[in-house]
Amino acid sequence: MSFFSKLFTRNITYIEVFCRDEQYGDLLHVFGAIRVMPDEGESFDIWRHAVIDLNNYTVINGLQQTGNDFSIKSPFAERCIEHMSAQLNRKLKPAAAKEDSDYDDERYMDDDYVEPAPEFAYLETNCEIPITELDQKDSDTSVPKKLPKFGLVFNKTKAGDQERFTVQLYRSGIGMEAHPMKGMADYIRYVIWLRKTNRIVVTYRKENWAGSGGMAFFVLNATTGELLHNDMIK
Repeated sequence: MSFFSKLFTRNITYIEVFCRDEQYGDLLHVFGAIRVMPDEGESFDIWRHAVIDLNNYTVINGLQQTGNDFSIKSPFAERCIEHMSAQLNRKLKPAAAKEDSDYDDERYMDDDYVEPAPEFAYLETNCEIPITELDQKDSDTSVPKKLPKFGLVFNKTKAGDQERFTVQLYRSGIGMEAHPMKGMADYIRYVIWLRKTNRIVVTYRKENWAGSGGMAFFVLNATTGELLHNDMIK
């Protein structure tokens, strides 16, 4: 087994693109990097493409390659989509966002300009679902945060040095069951609201007791708040 074959099994360190497929609503695309930090020599990234099948939450890994940066418009990304299309026998097309260079700079700088929420996936700042963050160190030295009528509440805690949090769906101002998570609540957090299947998909960094970790995702029922899935993207 080659050096790079062994690295293929490593967990994704961070995600650059997390989006739906335009044609197949049951598939999500992931483009992320494995950060390799050898004892000797410089750190480097191995970029990987994967597809999440929402029918059973399996992760299907595709091509991977070293590189300094990533663009969804790169030749590598194109090869990844062609390879995965052949692997799944489907013509895939990520519903990916415009990159920064695609925006009209003058319009973007206009004080009245409001950036539209992307249709595929969104970080918390652009999310259709309000997100409220709480912290176990919060007290009445500050004004309590208002809980949402409808939205997600992340309550950050600690277990020794390990990051932990709970996630809870609120509907009509009522909190559903709170689900404990081992990891970082706000690390590269993408949120996708799958309206047709009534599910919410969220990414976060999962942490293990041994200090290892990587990008993971969980899925909630958008009505009951039931936790349908929670695992690493591997």
